[in-house]
Amino acid sequence: MEDNYYLILRTSDNVETGTIPTKDVSKKRGLLKTFLKKSKKKPEQYAIIKYKPELGHTALYECNYQAVKDQLLQIESPDVFEGKFRIGLLYSQPHQNNENEMFCNTEVSQDFEEFTDLLGTRIELQGWNKYPGGLDVVGGKTGKYSLFTEFEGNEIMWHVPTMMPFFPDDPQQLERKKHVGNDRAVVIFRDPGGDPIPPNIVHSKAVHLCIVIEPVHNEEGDFYRVCVAYKNTVPFFEPALPEEAEFKKGPTFINFLLHKLINGIQATSHAEEFKQLMSFKYKHSLTCLCSDYGVKQEKKEQPEDVT
Repeated sequence: MEDNYYLILRTSDNVETGTIPTKDVSKKRGLLKTFLKKSKKKPEQYAIIKYKPELGHTALYECNYQAVKDQLLQIESPDVFEGKFRIGLLYSQPHQNNENEMFCNTEVSQDFEEFTDLLGTRIELQGWNKYPGGLDVVGGKTGKYSLFTEFEGNEIMWHVPTMMPFFPDDPQQLERKKHVGNDRAVVIFRDPGGDPIPPNIVHSKAVHLCIVIEPVHNEEGDFYRVCVAYKNTVPFFEPALPEEAEFKKGPTFINFLLHKLINGIQATSHAEEFKQLMSFKYKHSLTCLCSDYGVKQEKKEQPEDVT
């Protein structure tokens, strides 16, 4: 198998990838050494010039800082959320079949209480100093309490309408919905006994992922039945839902659910609706990298092979 140099060339407009056979670079380097008698360029620099001849008169400098490598990895796999996620958590009674009914709930079932106990920690919002997820941690306008989860270095603030203030004169509960409606993912906990819920029951341009969870109680124990739906502009994301789509109540299920939600929210960034945000994040990261570690214009030196 032939040895190659693999190149990734990033600009603010696009990303190019290519390969250059090692033998071609060695041959070019040998010829230049013969004619110029001297060359300080490394093989990697010749590979770049071979791929992009227009860079032949550009001074190329090796940057071997670990921080640069780390930032390049972040650019390669951008996390626009920086480990902080906000997710809607709706409670649904068995007979409820539209979003207004769900947003108007003020009481919850024992099953829902047990589910939230597994999912996260009930926290007091007043003076909260971790990720607030858009909730009011000063004036109490979004309620006194919320649900918060720390998972594998990620912070998740749950938007739980039943923990938010209720306004009797508003049948749509817009103050509650404005939080859930701006989340990319929503979990609907459905008490058993009702008809299936349509996945687009929450009318929102932002919501791209909906996971419906229903408790199941039988002689074998307590389980959760899971249904996952997402818009067709969102690519597939792991972990895959098993065929039986039922999980025994416990930490293994919560581990699956949180991985599915975090990966799913990340996957929504590839949807058309969010590509502009990804593009902005990419350009900003690349600009910062060049600004922090690039050669400043006023300090540029002559190319190394000029004598």
